[in-house]
Amino acid sequence: MRQLKYIWRTYREIIIAVALCMAGFGGLFFGVVPTAKNTLATLDEIKTLSAHVEALSQKAATLDALSEDTLREQLAVIVSAIPTDKAVPSVFATVESVVATAGVEVMDMSVTQAGSLATASAQKLSTEEKTIGASLLPFSVTIRGPMEKVRAFIGRIGSVRRLARIRNFDVSVISPEVIQARLALEAFYVPLPTSLAKVDEALAQLSKEQQDALTKLATFPWFSQPKISAPQGPVYGNRENPFSR
Repeated sequence: MRQLKYIWRTYREIIIAVALCMAGFGGLFFGVVPTAKNTLATLDEIKTLSAHVEALSQKAATLDALSEDTLREQLAVIVSAIPTDKAVPSVFATVESVVATAGVEVMDMSVTQAGSLATASAQKLSTEEKTIGASLLPFSVTIRGPMEKVRAFIGRIGSVRRLARIRNFDVSVISPEVIQARLALEAFYVPLPTSLAKVDEALAQLSKEQQDALTKLATFPWFSQPKISAPQGPVYGNRENPFSR
């Protein structure tokens, strides 16, 4: 006990200084450093949220500048040319209308690939389908008529809605004035996505080439069914931008 009192009297100032230093370092490591880390993390989070809000504000402004009626019309044009399912009756109706317009006689028309009438979800996209971004419905058509009319059919079938392309064809001569052509064709369709896009995803703008293609597509005749306008949605009044400041 006497030794402790002696040490205290002799080294009191040093002991107090050491204790204060330890308390200071303890406060620095257990108080200041965690607080600084939390502050920096909060600042980073605020910065991220500000950028997110800014991106959403720009997206909302872009959407607000678009015409809903124009978007509906464009969607109707695209779906009429490339539907969301196989829509086999529309393929047959289109071919029959083009046949009647060209003035040829249809001898045979059928879907050629086995199992092609299965649901879209049961099929896997081929490498070619992944490349073009659409699923393919193969079918064949056999037509007969004069050379000029058969040529008119071949030139017209790829310029109507519903869209189709000629894969290959072979021609045989029936008589000096009549030929028969068997065409292997493919119609396009794109199933609806199974998941919605994220809210903060960037809004892709149509390029000039895409706009030109859409304009050209709208000029193609629609033989499979009468043209109807896109359904009108409910009107909720003026829409306010929730991210405006």
